[in-house]
Amino acid sequence: MSYVVHFWAMSIPRTIEEAVRLHDELSAQAGIQNPAFIELAAALTARHPCITTLDEEDESGVWSDGPLNGLNSSKVYSVGILSDHIAVVQPFVVETATSLGLVVFDEQQGCAYLPGGNVVDAQGRHAGAHLGLDLRGRFGMPLIERTVADLLQPLLQAAGFEPVPGARLEWWRGHASLPHYLRFVALGDGQDGKLWFDLELAFSSKSLHEFLTSIMARHAGKKLAGNRLVATRVALSRMALFYRLSGSGASLNPVFHFGVKDVAELNAFARALRSCVTDYLLPLLEHCQSLGSLAVYSHSGEHHAFRILGSRVTQQEDGLSVATIGGNLFDWREADYGSIGILLGAVAKYPDMQKLVDAVRAWIPRLPPQRAVTEQEVLDAVVRQLQEEELAVK
Repeated sequence: MSYVVHFWAMSIPRTIEEAVRLHDELSAQAGIQNPAFIELAAALTARHPCITTLDEEDESGVWSDGPLNGLNSSKVYSVGILSDHIAVVQPFVVETATSLGLVVFDEQQGCAYLPGGNVVDAQGRHAGAHLGLDLRGRFGMPLIERTVADLLQPLLQAAGFEPVPGARLEWWRGHASLPHYLRFVALGDGQDGKLWFDLELAFSSKSLHEFLTSIMARHAGKKLAGNRLVATRVALSRMALFYRLSGSGASLNPVFHFGVKDVAELNAFARALRSCVTDYLLPLLEHCQSLGSLAVYSHSGEHHAFRILGSRVTQQEDGLSVATIGGNLFDWREADYGSIGILLGAVAKYPDMQKLVDAVRAWIPRLPPQRAVTEQEVLDAVVRQLQEEELAVK
């Protein structure tokens, strides 16, 4: 018996019902020869030879018919696999075809495998076991950027993100109170032979900036300079410590950035990153749609593992990480004013606000003189506001 899988290009189904309809419609349509089918056949037979090239006594063939050369006059190409070889050959076929940008329709399993690693079946659309990305080409930062873009685009698009106009490898999703931004940051190569990069996540809050402006007007009689959105930022590699993404084959350097040295490590990293984004990051962002929920987030698979936004991470010898109050993993020093970290803690009703105040107070003397004066004025006004709200800070 044979097991038949079908391939087509461009038309990406959103549901399994749409996949069935597309298969039926495209199978009935004649089209010009698709070069991707020929490329697919060449890749498949490079590992498992076409049965027409084997001796009659050779029973090692895995394909049910031949010649397997990719030539056809339809918009759908089909390949048959002998039943005894399905477990090994079917995943290889899926990975190879989706990496070429083809949809793989598996009628026997009732699913369609999509380029970029997603699957549609009776349960809906979700991440599959295949990577589905084209990793061919010279290893370098352009290949890393292309891989990350191809991986993230369908996941982020499904979650409501859009590319930022005029920007490369940057996406945003608008929420009335807390827009989300995600961008790729290339960091270059190191002496260890790896290429280093990161993904930066930013939360912007106009409402928090307005709150700080009102505090300054009331307690200091001054207006804040500028009208930028207040942004708190975090490198995804720092979150990945909690998710243990460092076990993917990619490295995390001492300041928590991703690094890969070859295509094999890039492949492993991409698979782990997709799991991190689908299982952790996107659920986190669904939770973080307001300042209150932003201030506390889960940093592991354990239900009890939550930590305040105004904390920082240290790496231990066993490779695990520990959160300590006093800094901020979400770097409020990249925002308009350092006291933003204190307001975030207040919104979250963190029980020891004095630690957050002390962290900003210790940071201010290291600033250029003019900015230090402004930051101190803002800090004093924020502390007075918190005291009025009967929070134990000084």
